[in-house]
Amino acid sequence: MTVEIKAYDVDYDNNIVKIDGEDVGVLEVGNNIVTTTIITIDGENATKYLSDNSVTIFIDKQGEAIRIDSIKITVDYIPKSNGNYNNGGGNTIKAPIPLGAIILTLITIQIIALKRLN
Repeated sequence: MTVEIKAYDVDYDNNIVKIDGEDVGVLEVGNNIVTTTIITIDGENATKYLSDNSVTIFIDKQGEAIRIDSIKITVDYIPKSNGNYNNGGGNTIKAPIPLGAIILTLITIQIIALKRLN
């Protein structure tokens, strides 16, 4: 999991970033400019933070007049190997196929078959 924070006018390096109450880093310093802080959270902690389907990000601004422009959270999903192998490698993941796609495919096959008969 990666947290990217864009903030304006961070004068000091003591502005703590917390996720679900735990310190995870500090904002990058930049006087009168927008800075980007990128904080990487390891898989185990990301799982812990996301386990309740919500994340609380708190920035302790230490009395500074900082403007937070944006916060972006990126979560990469890597499925665990579950023993379902396809020809000796990879995971098998079932994904639903929309009914509309199935119907469209069936109609297209019929049209192609009719054109070949004519």
